[in-house]
Amino acid sequence: MTQTFYEYMAQFLIDKKLKCVVEVGSDDHLKLALELAPYCNTFYSVNFPKDHERMQGWYKLQKIDGVQNIELLSGNAVQLSNLIEHADAIILQNVLIDGTGTDTNLRWKYKSGELECSDEQWDEIIAKLRQAEEDAYKEFLQVAKPGYVIRFGDPEKNGEFKNMLVDKLGVEPTQIQTRELLYDVIGEIWEAHFIHNF
Repeated sequence: MTQTFYEYMAQFLIDKKLKCVVEVGSDDHLKLALELAPYCNTFYSVNFPKDHERMQGWYKLQKIDGVQNIELLSGNAVQLSNLIEHADAIILQNVLIDGTGTDTNLRWKYKSGELECSDEQWDEIIAKLRQAEEDAYKEFLQVAKPGYVIRFGDPEKNGEFKNMLVDKLGVEPTQIQTRELLYDVIGEIWEAHFIHNF
């Protein structure tokens, strides 16, 4: 039976004896952080300032319940090395990288029709998001060296993510492993990409 991402990652942290783990773009309730924090020394959750602020109250409740090793950091993943010198693993679960903190929201408004956009405006916002992703993964490969960068999300149809890693960032294809894992117990299968950055 296929494992959930949380189950697999808990065992991964144990097997690899990872001490410092970073999640970029946590959910409001810090679910992944709370699941994985017991298996490492420090679990950093990096989020945009407005998201960071929103999570503070929930985080205080968890500290009362005994989870002491999660650290919330406010900032942008595109400049991750300004926040963290080194991480053994960087994890992204269903996160769109955004260089400004506003481009993702604009993309959703364009896509849903809430805002009208020309073909040129659509192409521009997609180009900005792709550039932000490339810049961020360049940072991740710097911060998690040696280490792992793990991306979990919807299965890729066209291999854009792998192509970006190989063609733009020079990651060897043999350094990238892909594994199908359950998003949740309901049974939706997503893909986890493990970049072995050694």
